[in-house]
Amino acid sequence: QDISNWDTSRCLKFDGLFWNSKFNNDLLNWDVSEVIDMGGVFGSGGTDIFSPFNQELSEWDVSSCKTIKGMFQRAKEFNQSIERWDVSQVTDMSSLFFNAFSFNQDLSNWDTSSCLNFNSFFWNSKFNSHVLNWDVSKVTVLDAVFGSSDTGTVSPFNQELSEWDVSS
Repeated sequence: QDISNWDTSRCLKFDGLFWNSKFNNDLLNWDVSEVIDMGGVFGSGGTDIFSPFNQELSEWDVSSCKTIKGMFQRAKEFNQSIERWDVSQVTDMSSLFFNAFSFNQDLSNWDTSSCLNFNSFFWNSKFNSHVLNWDVSKVTVLDAVFGSSDTGTVSPFNQELSEWDVSS
């Protein structure tokens, strides 16, 4: 069913909207400018459950979002450019790409200055891009940001982080 032209302009929460579903359709035209919670929108949970979602979202206005926690969690195919997203208001990015095995896009220009929680941000993803200029001075949870499972998988992340202020 085509839902690409739904009027979502007054929606505030998308938390778990397509959680544990097989949804993989175009949503580029959705107006998400008022959404404050996108937690787990395209994610999934459970040992053997993965989301197939891999659609372009580059034009989404996420500037009102406070949480994108688990938004692409276990979306194993997701590898779209979202580098122009304004995430300056986001406080929770935990598990954003948790087990999103394919994800490896440039996020170097993201404004992370409001973020408090980076827990498992890139867990088990292929992410290996520059994030040196991220402002992490407010982050209080950095557990397993670039970690991988203990089943033999090794995170490819190997980038400079020396400028990160983690004193908070």
